[in-house]
Amino acid sequence: MATETKLLSGFIFALLLAAACAPPAQAQNAECLKCHAGVADKKVVHGALNMGCATCHSELDSSSVPHKFKGKFAKGLSAEGPALCAKCHDKKLFEGKFIHAPVAAGMCLGCHNPHSSDNQGLLKKSPAALCLDCHPDIAKGPHVIAG
Repeated sequence: MATETKLLSGFIFALLLAAACAPPAQAQNAECLKCHAGVADKKVVHGALNMGCATCHSELDSSSVPHKFKGKFAKGLSAEGPALCAKCHDKKLFEGKFIHAPVAAGMCLGCHNPHSSDNQGLLKKSPAALCLDCHPDIAKGPHVIAG
């Protein structure tokens, strides 16, 4: 019983902490979403959006339209490609004996939408359809599921 109480207390504390941290990001996002409303309108929304647009776009001067980019990376990003993703995602997920060529080349956005998607894992298409874009020869393979 004491363990359940501790777990419940920890869960409530985490919810309160998340709620306390959410308003500033949401307020900042609200300003961005006035013009960029479509970035979060899919079934799966990137968790970074809840942390605020500036989590990734910290080198952006949004005081003018079109926006001015303060840093050296496109779209006011604070880093490029994999380095930006690795600020939150564990680098070990992208290392190993066998690495998919687009991952090794840092082409995360070739398969993933950075903001939201109607597919799992923020994929641009269903997994089978996405794989077939680059690997059409495996379309009749036993592991390919239509979808």
